[in-house]
Amino acid sequence: MADYRPIRLPPPGGEISRRDLNTLTRRFLHFHCQRRQLLARGLDPRQRDCLELLPLLFHCHHPALPGYDGQAAPAGICDYRLNPTTRRACKRLAPAFDYRRQGVPDPPLQALFLMGSAGSIAFSRDSDLDLWICHRSDLDRDALAALRRKCRAIERWAADLGLELHCFLVDPLRLRRGELEPLSRESSGGIQHVLLLEEFYRTSIHLAGCRLLWWLVPPRWESRYRDYVDFLVRKRFIDPGGFLDLGGLESIQAGEFAGAGLWHLHKALDSPHKALLKLLLLCDYADGFPHPRWLASDIKHAIHDGRVDALALDPYLQLYRRIEKSLRRQERTDLLPLVQRSFARKIRDARHHPDHRRLLADLERQWGRPWRPRPPPPVEIAEIEWQALVQALETAHAQLQRFAGNTASDEQRTLANRLEAALAPRPGKVALIRLPAASATQLMVIREAERWCLCRRPTRTPLHRDDSLIGLLAWAWGNRIATPATQWHVEPGPALGPAELRFLSHAVRRFFTDLAEPALAAYGNPPRLQRCALFANVACATRPRRGDFEIASDRFDPLNYGAERRVLLKRLELLTQDSWGVIEVRRYDRLEGLLDAYCWLHSQSGEDLKLSAHCFSARTLALRLESLHGEIRRQLASPAGAAIVEAGGRRYRLQWRRNRLVWHPLTPE
Repeated sequence: MADYRPIRLPPPGGEISRRDLNTLTRRFLHFHCQRRQLLARGLDPRQRDCLELLPLLFHCHHPALPGYDGQAAPAGICDYRLNPTTRRACKRLAPAFDYRRQGVPDPPLQALFLMGSAGSIAFSRDSDLDLWICHRSDLDRDALAALRRKCRAIERWAADLGLELHCFLVDPLRLRRGELEPLSRESSGGIQHVLLLEEFYRTSIHLAGCRLLWWLVPPRWESRYRDYVDFLVRKRFIDPGGFLDLGGLESIQAGEFAGAGLWHLHKALDSPHKALLKLLLLCDYADGFPHPRWLASDIKHAIHDGRVDALALDPYLQLYRRIEKSLRRQERTDLLPLVQRSFARKIRDARHHPDHRRLLADLERQWGRPWRPRPPPPVEIAEIEWQALVQALETAHAQLQRFAGNTASDEQRTLANRLEAALAPRPGKVALIRLPAASATQLMVIREAERWCLCRRPTRTPLHRDDSLIGLLAWAWGNRIATPATQWHVEPGPALGPAELRFLSHAVRRFFTDLAEPALAAYGNPPRLQRCALFANVACATRPRRGDFEIASDRFDPLNYGAERRVLLKRLELLTQDSWGVIEVRRYDRLEGLLDAYCWLHSQSGEDLKLSAHCFSARTLALRLESLHGEIRRQLASPAGAAIVEAGGRRYRLQWRRNRLVWHPLTPE
């Protein structure tokens, strides 16, 4: 019979009942068992088998099981026992495999945990599973490399079953010291330590191996975690070999709040609603510095009190409750609707889970409205939502910046660079809305005085305005408003015709084809231009005219056209992407602008710049601009380090001066 009486352990040095310690351990194991069952009930049968088999795969390295690559790898988990459910799942996967229990002396793996939204109301069909594999600290480099290979193989096997699994090797000793994995898109590196540990204690699910020592430290003695653990071990109230010590939450450095804020802003570029919730929780923790009231400690306190209910203590539901309470306390209830929408999106699949429907119904009654998943909204609605999210995210980050020190780590500078690239406005930059928006079936381009306007057709609802037509088209394609099926229309006028609009749209679409997010390491270096599309004479004729007739000549060079050596370039627009993923449009006029453009291009790019040129009214002009770019590059790479350009009947010299490429005429007018 379960013992759910409140348990109050005394301070270090007091008389502690071993019965109480054993009862607490069983309670936490039962709580984590409930969460495993909640997770399993939301998976299909093959995925449930995958979840059930994960501990066995790391306990046994066998050719019949996933993860075996023909080479030896560390295997064996402390205190592992094969239960009947796992045995049946193993028979379905590998009927020829016969598990025979045998002792593994000094097992290399101490425990397995899932971390994150798994088993919570926030887990959805698209959620990933983060698996922490806690191993002995004395494993050598070769053993760790073999274990990583095994992890990658198991991740691929899980992917075949529709589960996105990420395995993280955790050295408990290094974790206690704050020595974490390098910064990556999935790992916050050394930016977070205590905050990462708090999230782990709050959301983790024990799969196999040692129990967490943190479970036994009473919440009211969290500030004396190390003293309490030392007392339990010294007085032999517990067997250290059966427990895993990942460290306590007794102290946190102020700078960690600022670094964590940067990390969650970085994650907001991919999952803004989820990041907003985590940032607001950080702000609540920061308000209690230097002794924050941890949400993980609240959950632990409930279990010590005997309230062992995985649904009531759902970590994401507790997160929302804490944020709501904090906003009401600060009289910032104007932010509640956005927080509720963010949380509703995070729990969008809760109605498909038999146990989570009741939690969702309770929330809907509290909010006073039902919430149903909806298709992507029109772009004008998505843009308003994105701006509201950015403002809320930046406000929360500003609250955390008061903890920033005078120095920033390389990891923090890398994240700050990515945020600047994505969020900082600047002239000519194509603003990307990082929320899904419905595409348009018909779009119309209208000329308004000195600006271009993109409208939805036939309602003529304005969607975006820009000084540049190329900037307007880049906004439409970059935000996936335009698709290959979109029909383009143009308001009748002398400047732009339907054929040219389709030509330009197709060229801009090709620029955005296979546009990938830069690797995180790219933000650790200064940005360099990587791609450029030149658009010449947009919405204007190329050949000179005399009355109603175009002037023809056998001198075909568009930069020295005809007997008068005319330059046929009137307007030039550059659509560029740099190594930080920033897309912008620059405009130049006539020959002087062309020379300025080439000086800027060669100053900002390297040898790997991909350049293309487009001109609707004269293909020869586009080809000439491409060839001129190559000629300048070859001349600048020569020993002379300068380039000569002939245009308009004159010669110009491009050369480096004080690390800048500049031009000047060599022949008088």
